[in-house]
Amino acid sequence: MLALFVAVVAGLSAVASAVASGNSAQTLETPETQCAVPPTERQAGEMLVPFRVYDAGIALLLHVGDRLTIVTSTPEGEAVTIAEHVRVAQLPSQADDGVLSNSGSSGTLIVVAVPQSTAVQLAAVSDRWLGVIIE
Repeated sequence: MLALFVAVVAGLSAVASAVASGNSAQTLETPETQCAVPPTERQAGEMLVPFRVYDAGIALLLHVGDRLTIVTSTPEGEAVTIAEHVRVAQLPSQADDGVLSNSGSSGTLIVVAVPQSTAVQLAAVSDRWLGVIIE
């Protein structure tokens, strides 16, 4: 019972902090959803879209704020550009145990901030391996 009380108090404290800082409860991060590098602020009209790259080492080359071109290939082997000049919003860290960690699957997730029209295209192919070009 004491553990439940402590959890409720901690949750209320986190909500109060979020409200005081201007964040809505919908964007509140909990220990379960926190990543080593928090997402950057979205600009008007931007959406955050996660996608997976085959080589987890690619994420080590990137920094939040970097710009990328995201590509895939057709069954015939032709390169197709999915999104251009998108901003890296969130990356896993080597010690990350959160949602962006590599546990349970190969590759790694990268979260980018994209215009809404691009978000639909990127999300539609997020079940494929995607490549990145660092701008």
